[in-house]
Amino acid sequence: MSHIEEEGVLHEHMHEHGHEHSHEHHHEHLPADANVSQKTVALLGYMVEHNKAHAEEVHDLAHALSAAGKEEEASLIHRGVALYREGNELLARALAALKEEA
Repeated sequence: MSHIEEEGVLHEHMHEHGHEHSHEHHHEHLPADANVSQKTVALLGYMVEHNKAHAEEVHDLAHALSAAGKEEEASLIHRGVALYREGNELLARALAALKEEA
């Protein structure tokens, strides 16, 4: 389950590990006439920070698997986390560029 609202505050996510998380996030409350760029900056800013938190959660899972002797699976997750972080860095660069233009 995932609820993301551009100007919303509560975001719910259902993760494969079987329990639900609710995250409160405070976004800039934009006026109805805010332009696409303003809305994109607000949403992208939220997503970059949100992705960082989830990357850390998944990274912790890899360490738990490694401790349980599941090295191959842990290695795959570590590789996935590296790619996740690389993608998030690209999003952060786009966000920075958009903020400079504003």
